Amino acid sequence: PTEEPSSKTKLYYNKSGGKYYHIQSECPSVDKKYLPLASFTYGKLGDSPYNKLNPCPKCNAPGKK
Repeated sequence: PTEEPSSKTKLYYNKSGGKYYHIQSECPSVDKKYLPLASFTYGKLGDSPYNKLNPCPKCNAPGKK
């Protein structure tokens, strides 16, 4: 298993109804019309609304705690 990222690691998501969070600010799985993605930190992944997001399999976002 990979090491858990720092709580300060930046993650990205689409504020307009996205279901995934991403490790890349311009993940290839996201349609360009939704860019730029909003950012938050890994430490906030347990907080709403981020806790409803799933890790993106395409950019290999880190799993939840």
